[in-house]
Amino acid sequence: MKVKITLAAVIIVGIFSFLLDSIAASFASAVQNPLLTYIMGWFTNLSSMVIVLVIMTSLFLWEERKKKWIKIVLLSFIASAAVSFILKIAIARPRPEYASFVLTQYAFPSMHAALAFSLIPVLDKEFPKLKWFWITFAFLVAISRLYFGVHYLSDVVWGAIFGYSIGTLMVMLQDKKVLEKWTKKLH
Repeated sequence: MKVKITLAAVIIVGIFSFLLDSIAASFASAVQNPLLTYIMGWFTNLSSMVIVLVIMTSLFLWEERKKKWIKIVLLSFIASAAVSFILKIAIARPRPEYASFVLTQYAFPSMHAALAFSLIPVLDKEFPKLKWFWITFAFLVAISRLYFGVHYLSDVVWGAIFGYSIGTLMVMLQDKKVLEKWTKKLH
């Protein structure tokens, strides 16, 4: 019952986010200033995300002797990127008109948000004391995409939903040892 209520709430928030796209874009445009641009630039930079989310996380896991979770981090990251890319092509939602240089011309869902949120389930499971650090980092990555006008609110909300769901699925598969069984069959 709790899962159904959570799922319904997430879907309602996701749908409601479409209604707030223009308001969020106007607000992001209104608060722009040099200091925020510098700070948000760091969070929106894909190489910063990879360094913080994948490399640092893998090093933490390695140091803590939780090596089995490194492949889950990588699988979550790669699966989120793949799903986001496929959805971008399939849905083909144009980016906001004022979007500057971007890697792909389509906006929905935000791949940055999906990547950032995909690792939260693993990090929450293995480093629960740092949960709010990871959530804050992922949130700032998502907000930076709005700030620079390359995504709508709904793009980042659904990117976060997809990414978090993929990360949760990977953790569940690891807990049930499904991934280990699949990799053994491949060898």
